[in-house]
Amino acid sequence: MPPTSVPGPFVVHHGEVNTDADGPIEVCLPFSGSLDPVDDIRIRIEPAGVEAFTTITKREVEFPGILEAYDAVSAWVKENKKTFAGSRRAVYLADWDSVPEEDPAVDIAFPIS
Repeated sequence: MPPTSVPGPFVVHHGEVNTDADGPIEVCLPFSGSLDPVDDIRIRIEPAGVEAFTTITKREVEFPGILEAYDAVSAWVKENKKTFAGSRRAVYLADWDSVPEEDPAVDIAFPIS
């Protein structure tokens, strides 16, 4: 069954991003309907799946604090004997410019199986 709503924009991390590494990322803007790839636009089609995630506030997104959220979700996945099934991501839940610092703003998510 297709999702009932289109998720917010998200950033997929294809490598480590921390104080020592700046791995490649992919910025994704979900949409519904049809679109033809042109110029630098690429189409990503992902199958439905399950994610382990935690929601953090806009204030908690600031680096390096955001790393705690990634570490917490990663630890949960390992403790619960789940398998990582794709690149981790940050899913933006609200308009960044208007969300207050203490409001939920981002899901830190890991696809799992």
